[in-house]
Amino acid sequence: MIADEVMARRDAGVLIDHAVAEMIAEETLRRRAAEVVGESFPVLTRGGTGRVVRTGEQTISLLVSGVRTECTWVRVCACWQRLVENHTLTVDELGGRDDAVALVSLLAHLQRDLLDVDGDEGLLVLKDVRGTPVHQYTPLKRRGVWSR
Repeated sequence: MIADEVMARRDAGVLIDHAVAEMIAEETLRRRAAEVVGESFPVLTRGGTGRVVRTGEQTISLLVSGVRTECTWVRVCACWQRLVENHTLTVDELGGRDDAVALVSLLAHLQRDLLDVDGDEGLLVLKDVRGTPVHQYTPLKRRGVWSR
């Protein structure tokens, strides 16, 4: 049920559309992850393979290049939302550590139909770009890649 305060706002339709889109994206990520438990996927920037070990209500467990990483669904969905808003997402942008490599590689695998991927740079670029990015981050040698 939608609160009366939300419905009274001028931008109620936009808020509702945004909330529904986020819920659909989260459900899609969870479903796709559950479908690939145990399957290998390529690891960006470092090479090798990763796999989804387990999915749960609150977390997803990944094994990437021999390192096990637990991520909350909140974090996975926040990274996806960041990519959607900014049109790009990189391993470096998320800190460059094992968990960042795992998250970006996971998104590249689960949402591959929506993305262009530069595995060497650890860069994801949204194919269907709408609007102006909130914050744009790309490595210097890849500057402006999102607009191509």
